[in-house]
Amino acid sequence: MLAILIGRYLGAEDAGIYYTMLSIVLLMSFLGTAGLQQVTMREVATSQGASHEIRAIIRRILIVASVPTSVVVLVMLTVGSELAPLWFKQPKLEAYLPWCALAVVATVLFNLFAEALRGYRRVI
Repeated sequence: MLAILIGRYLGAEDAGIYYTMLSIVLLMSFLGTAGLQQVTMREVATSQGASHEIRAIIRRILIVASVPTSVVVLVMLTVGSELAPLWFKQPKLEAYLPWCALAVVATVLFNLFAEALRGYRRVI
């Protein structure tokens, strides 16, 4: 249903750009987390007792995750604008890549905090 609404509201070309950007953000955020989602859930689940331990674990995981996320964002910002017209055949795409890089950071943070909540057993 959402895809139909996006297609009708944006039109065919802009909806194509939207879905291309969405797939880029999801792929790059997967690379940015570097497999730390399961580690986050496991470590938070094992330290259920103290909230200061959980905060320390999340802080350490965010520091570790900042390295691959920064690399992914820098690659997107430096090389992405040259590769977007070549790979995706959409010249309009390069104007949206800085926003995509920002979305990658937000998606990585969202995924890591969601896994921390799963480990803390606050969501099902």
